Amino acid sequence: MHFEKPVAGFSRYHKYTLGNELRACSRAVLMQVLRANQASDAPARSTELLVLRDHIDALLLSVPSLIIVRPSRLHGSD
Repeated sequence: MHFEKPVAGFSRYHKYTLGNELRACSRAVLMQVLRANQASDAPARSTELLVLRDHIDALLLSVPSLIIVRPSRLHGSD
């Protein structure tokens, strides 16, 4: 995922905080994809894919924070 443009106007604190959260969630998604691909049978793969769905949901829940923080920055407050 590419987030440089949406966070360009954020304060340094918000960039650092959101960047860390997004990187951690993105890594968790990637690692879970690898685990699902390495699952030996269909039931194990199904279990890993359910966990992957949870990680993706967590990542998507992080994205609205970009939208919530951005408007306050446009009004001149940090």
